Amino acid sequence: MSKDDSKKPETVEGGGQIERRVVLGAAAAAAVASAVPGAALSQVSLGTERILAGVYANPLYLVHFNAGPYSSLNIKATQGLVLQALKALTQTYTPPRDPVRSDLIWGIYQKTIEPNRDAWSSTSLKVSRFLYDNWENFRDEARLDLEKLPDNSQNPENRMNPFDTTQIAGNLLQHLDEVIRIALWDYAVPITISVNDTPGHNRHNGLITTWYANQKLQLGLNPNVGLTGLTIQMNCPKGGWQGYAIWRADTPDDHQITRFVSTWQVPPEPKNNQGDQIIFIFNGLESVTSINSPGGILQPILQWTKTGWYIRSWYVTSNFDPVANPTLPDPNNSLSQANMANENRCYSVAVKVKPGDKITGVIAGGMDTSGNFNYESSLLLNDQLQSNTVLSVSDIPQPCYAVCAIESYLVQNRATDYPGYPNAITMSSVGLQVDQAAVTPVTWTLSKPPGKDFTTWQTPVGNSVAFLPK
Repeated sequence: MSKDDSKKPETVEGGGQIERRVVLGAAAAAAVASAVPGAALSQVSLGTERILAGVYANPLYLVHFNAGPYSSLNIKATQGLVLQALKALTQTYTPPRDPVRSDLIWGIYQKTIEPNRDAWSSTSLKVSRFLYDNWENFRDEARLDLEKLPDNSQNPENRMNPFDTTQIAGNLLQHLDEVIRIALWDYAVPITISVNDTPGHNRHNGLITTWYANQKLQLGLNPNVGLTGLTIQMNCPKGGWQGYAIWRADTPDDHQITRFVSTWQVPPEPKNNQGDQIIFIFNGLESVTSINSPGGILQPILQWTKTGWYIRSWYVTSNFDPVANPTLPDPNNSLSQANMANENRCYSVAVKVKPGDKITGVIAGGMDTSGNFNYESSLLLNDQLQSNTVLSVSDIPQPCYAVCAIESYLVQNRATDYPGYPNAITMSSVGLQVDQAAVTPVTWTLSKPPGKDFTTWQTPVGNSVAFLPK
């Protein structure tokens, strides 16, 4: 980047169609958007149809916000609207109070900036209303995902705080929230967005923010810098969780998840049993990322590829790079936690199973006397423990999420690429323990249908979760 380039936001041209599964990342980016790669609007279908994940990368949606609220001409007025709405919100608290800086978080102000449901896109009223009506769903999922990812920004202009570029956020959600506070609370900084695909089989969003200033940012203190713009680049996954149920510990510092178990049946093979699709069905425990402690997910998995159904235990950290590791390991190979530094994942061997087999995934563990969190994942096949699926991990960040999910990549046709379509996939006998006591009922947060291949359902007490294909 030249010296002149550092003083102004870049505009993003070209692009093409945004894959359907990019919806979370595109939604996250769109809140502060101004320019994105073009999307083929004719391929956006709503309602019960397959939804291009790039719906929030709709160019006319972005043009509306960019040419108006987030432009250099209007950003000061937009800042006033945001702060006024924030004050109205905090006046409803008990007791009422004025807002403080930490009350401003990414994504809560979009409908304040444009309250007209019919004005979110000039593509059509159907598209505009879809964007407006589903904003909270996409925002909440994006926040949930960004909290799990480390802030690996290196260059001064990509750091969270341009005035002190030694500061590193605990995770990407903290990074994004602080960037927004600087741009919309402390100052009124024009904002630009770009949206790209996340490379590889990655279920996570990627986030890169870039500050532009009247002088080159240095690593360290930049007390006299004048900000001229902010670019937020969201890299969006082309696959990931297509249906899920999540439970989060209310006070993870005081309580620990000690056991999580679920049972399900191996479905029939997909009709397209020689395709490239990858499917994972699992229960798992996941942690939040903090500084110098990348989160991870421990999961006993049923996995499908064209070689058939297998069960295997995995632990995958938030630093896992699917580009460097684009394929699943050989079923006969295993990798212990002690040797996972190069891959940022470890795994047991994989055991071949067949349709109709009963699978039980078990995770158990907790905190030891030294304050370290140690867990073990294993799988039972037809009620018999498969000892070679046992995977032990020690001194990991405290898991605070329990999740049941279907994860997929390279699915082209739901009816042929998913197993047993159109029948539901059900996880039953779900048991969750905190401090060795059963959680009853388990109050799951269920994935919302837009942008997903499955609708998620649960029993009233939460001991069964079903994924119904669309």
